[in-house]
Amino acid sequence: MIMKKIFCILCTVCMLGMNGFAAPSDWAAAEVEEATAAGFVPSYFAEDWQKEIKREEFAELSVRFLATKLDYALKDLYAYIESQPYKVNAYTDDAAILWKVKEGSSTFTDTNKRLIRMAADIGIIEGMGDGSFDSYRPLTRQEAAVMLLRTYAAYSNSISFAADAAYTDGGEIAPWANLGVRFVTGADVMQGVGENTFAPLAFYTREQAVLTFLRLGKLEEWQGNPGLYRSGWVAPSDAPKPELTVSKSLTEHYLTDPAYTIWENWETPYGILLYGVYTRPETGEKDYVFAYFMNDWNACNVLQPFWKTLGTRNTDLENIHFSDDMTEMTYDVTVQNEKSSGTYSFKTDLFLGETVQTGFVGK
Repeated sequence: MIMKKIFCILCTVCMLGMNGFAAPSDWAAAEVEEATAAGFVPSYFAEDWQKEIKREEFAELSVRFLATKLDYALKDLYAYIESQPYKVNAYTDDAAILWKVKEGSSTFTDTNKRLIRMAADIGIIEGMGDGSFDSYRPLTRQEAAVMLLRTYAAYSNSISFAADAAYTDGGEIAPWANLGVRFVTGADVMQGVGENTFAPLAFYTREQAVLTFLRLGKLEEWQGNPGLYRSGWVAPSDAPKPELTVSKSLTEHYLTDPAYTIWENWETPYGILLYGVYTRPETGEKDYVFAYFMNDWNACNVLQPFWKTLGTRNTDLENIHFSDDMTEMTYDVTVQNEKSSGTYSFKTDLFLGETVQTGFVGK
């Protein structure tokens, strides 16, 4: 079925009042609070600070961090990157940090999240060599070191490296990660794990990732230079803001297939929303459909995350409202079952593709 093949989960849903939230570790609590106040930490990290961070989560964190350093709103940074003919900020060796030209936006076969594409366009991440990014695999410490270096290289004009770190397990550090490990070690952004070992293949946690980005932002090369932009970057006020367009090719199936009845059709700066109902030809059973088309090949069902959490598949939307610039949507979902009867309020960021619960009125 086409719907099942192309629908994906659009949003990470923070079900406030329904899911528990874990506090950060005592040794990390103060810096986690500081980083959260700085504005670059995704809200869903609070669900479990000690959880192993996935590759896509670390990539997202790096773009959020970079936006705060360059004083860009995320959607403005995206528009600026999309407007540039050059895409990747790459380093070649200890002495040369170069801006590398790459035509076109980056794409992966296993993810099309906007912040992941931005991280690739900036040069913070690369794929696995087969077209995929391996989004959901836990991040290793050596991968974190390399991505921290690349993030720093995107905005800093001065980068220094420690001598080869004399870790007893240095032979386990991959050649492609050696420069990253030397950077984070020399900058005191990351250190070993005890007994003079770096543990390059050990996994990294969310709170560890947040702390290292916070420390990255405090390096002396950046302090006191808020107007200093790496060659190629410009201040947000000077950045071009091209007209963003969305593709309509994928919506044609839903608008013409008789199994779909589309009630509403909205065009936003970052995607197209279709809201209606799908009638199963075999059984006549109906499912609500709220599809968000972010590009030519990716469609996401906004309702899918609610089906399991709220205990019902047919969730009608109420009180749908958009912000004036069509980048934010709010709506209510009313359900009635044994565990969660009531009306839930949600807010969806149509640029990030993230939804959070903003309220609940029980029945």
